[in-house]
Parts: sequence; structure tokens; C-alpha cells
Amino acid sequence: ALVFGDGGVLPVLLAGQGYRPVLCVGHSLLNSRIVQAFAAANKCSDVIRLAQPSQEKAPSDQPRKRHRREGADSPEAPQVEDESDAEEKLEDLEIDWAALMSELPQAVIPNGWDAFTEPWYDDLAEDWALTHFSRFASDLQSLVTSGHVALPISPAGLSFRLMAAAFNCESLWRRFRPLPRDMPACRGLDLRALNQLHAGQPDAGHSVDVWPLRASGALHLVSGAAEVLCLHALSQKGQAEAVHLVSGSARFEPAGRAHGVLLWLQREVPLPEDINWQEALLAEDRAQMSLLRHNRFGMLLLPDAADSSPE
Repeated sequence: ALVFGDGGVLPVLLAGQGYRPVLCVGHSLLNSRIVQAFAAANKCSDVIRLAQPSQEKAPSDQPRKRHRREGADSPEAPQVEDESDAEEKLEDLEIDWAALMSELPQAVIPNGWDAFTEPWYDDLAEDWALTHFSRFASDLQSLVTSGHVALPISPAGLSFRLMAAAFNCESLWRRFRPLPRDMPACRGLDLRALNQLHAGQPDAGHSVDVWPLRASGALHLVSGAAEVLCLHALSQKGQAEAVHLVSGSARFEPAGRAHGVLLWLQREVPLPEDINWQEALLAEDRAQMSLLRHNRFGMLLLPDAADSSPE
């Protein structure tokens, strides 16, 4: 099995289901240590392997900021390693996909590799699952297309369903509602650019942590969940297009006032350990409701709070 993304639990679960070998593919050196620790604790280090990144740093849109300690140039100053220097040693690295492709033991996988993901990448922790899935799809496509011979991939773990449901939450709507496009300048300042500063904007929709709102009773669903579309990791459908389909074609029949639509992913072929997010959103039991802490949801707001069906 191929496991894309961060986290040490899924590789151990797959090893327990009999997969041999389990190859973990990720960009994070820190995650490599976590995977090794989980594998050792569960006595399956001989089964779980790690794809080794190259020594080239992953490209970044922003230059890395270096912090200087006050008095660092003083001869008497102690030589203390800066926290930024320590973090840089664990900075994410790029993967040499062609080298990884050439090292895969294809001879012992006659029926093709099964590929899995949570999906979860630590550096995308503030984004909801669609952004993580897009990273997984990009990595998988890079691997599959990097060699001279096509890599056989089983389709079982590659598909996720994009789900949506209308919700009621006045406080969330007031917090995230966009400023009007025709809003006049305030003391000479154009404030409309603030609309782009919310997490997930503009491509993938807002990213929100709904657990505290649900636990306090401030948020509840006012419609059933609808499957918007099926996402396949080897297709070329982008995350912005997926969210556009939600806002343009998804229809609901809310039983009450709706402020927007929550979005989440469910595996097309669920694993036994997968959380049913719709059940967690509807749960009144505190223990089951607390599962929402493990996920961030996408969110599309209605321009105005509505009692009719959002589109």
C-alpha cells in the first residue's frame, strides 16, 4: 500500500489489515519520525517503510524569516541555537518522484498498489479536507507520471465524495459574511480586500472549526446531507471547480433559516475507522459530538440569511 500525507495511524492500521509493504510518502521530516515511532510502538517497523525526500527544499511562496537573538553578535553572548534554526532542520523537503518510482518493488505487487490518504498534511492544518485532497492528488499524479512505465494503481482508495448540508449559525454568518462589493471607502480606505483574508479564500471556501459552535448549541444542520460530486485523485478536477459546483448546482430543502452550507469529504469506500461526519454533526451525545474536533469543514455563506433553498 502507498500512504500519502502526514500522520502515523493510517500506516499502522493498513499494516494490521495485512498490507505488505506499506510505503509512506510525505514531505515532512518531522512526520517521518512520527511514523517510525508509531510503527515501532505497534511492532510493525519491518512492514512500514518511508519514502525519503531529496535534499532540495520544497518551494515556498514566502521567503523564510530568520530571527536574530538580541546581543547575538556580542563576544560574550552564549551560542544558543535559534528556534528558527532548529525548525529549519525539520523543514519540508521535495520528493524526487522519478527516483521513488524506480525504487518501488513492482515485482512483488502483481495486482497494483493500493493508494490511501487521510487526507491530512500538517502544513495545511488550517485548511479543510479539500485542500489536503488536492495535495494528495497532485503527489499521486506526480508519482504515476514520473516513470517510463506506468505505475499500476488500484482505484479502491482514490475516490472521495464531496458532501454538503445547509446549516444555521447566526454568529458564524456574522463573522464571515463578506463586505459588499459596492461598499464605499471608509476614511479613504478600501476595506473590501478583507474578504480575501479568511482561511481558505478565495479558492476552496472558508475553513472553519465547527466543534465549539456545535457543542455550545450555536450551530445545527437544517437539511440532510447531499453528495455534490465524486472526486478521484487521478482526475484533473481542481478544488476551485469543485467548490464552484457546490455553489452553482447543489440544492437543499432547509427546515428553517439557513445561513450557509457546510462541506466535507467522505471516503467512497470507507475504512472501518473512518468517522461519519454527518452523524457527528447531528449527534446530541457529547462523546460522539467531540469527534468534530478532528476535522475542519469547508463553508460557503449565503449572501443573506435565507429561509428558502440555498443554491
